[in-house]
Amino acid sequence: MDDAELFIMGRSNSPAAIMSKAELATNVWREVLEVTGGAMRPQKCAWTLVTYKKSTDLVILPIQTCQGGIHIPDENHELQAVSRYDGKVCREYLGVSQRVDSSEVDQMKKMLSQVGIWNQRMKNSTLYREYNMTVLSRINRTLQYTLPALSLSEKECQKIINKLYTACLPKFGIVSSLPLKRMYLPYTYQGGLQLHDLYIKQDIGHIHEILQVSVSKGICWDQLIIDIEAIQIEIGSISFPFNNRSIRLASLLSSSWYTSVWQFFPE
Repeated sequence: MDDAELFIMGRSNSPAAIMSKAELATNVWREVLEVTGGAMRPQKCAWTLVTYKKSTDLVILPIQTCQGGIHIPDENHELQAVSRYDGKVCREYLGVSQRVDSSEVDQMKKMLSQVGIWNQRMKNSTLYREYNMTVLSRINRTLQYTLPALSLSEKECQKIINKLYTACLPKFGIVSSLPLKRMYLPYTYQGGLQLHDLYIKQDIGHIHEILQVSVSKGICWDQLIIDIEAIQIEIGSISFPFNNRSIRLASLLSSSWYTSVWQFFPE
């Protein structure tokens, strides 16, 4: 069983109480996996402990504040300790580099680094102009893969695109100083290149995810309702938050995936 996460929350000020609860929940999940033909390997698991302050700042509890840990049996039924990872260090989940505090700094660096690698490869290769859109399409698909899980700002998305297009467009015989509007126009318009705006792609993808969950009402539906109720409490509103397009209210919300969606609506 890969890429599964358990979130254990509580109001207790005792890390030991939270850890006891977490160990119990982890072993219950392990038993469910075994009954259904799966398995949980201790060496592939990790945990971290965080505490919230002022409802917005996510602070990682130091190692010394928590004694003990989480233990689960391995395939030989021997109890093994699950390793603890530093919450300030990013981990990769399904291709997305994330920290426990939701910082996207590492993913941004990763995307810029990948663009640099592509630019260098194109610089050292012979590319025929008739294949330019095919190459850019493949690159954009790779960049867009992680967008549904991100909430990059328009400026950050533009930084990635500028680094890519400034280097590769001249290679295809296209002036890199071409206005952005011309780049994003479809082929049907004279001079349009039909390139992709990462920022628009990202937030259209967010809206699509919300609509899909709302229609299917699957396992993510309950989580969506919980998140929306938390937003209502934070901004002090009893109405459905996304009905109000006021940026002023959106600015009251802590920086998050939902903030990105809300602020995109009026645009």
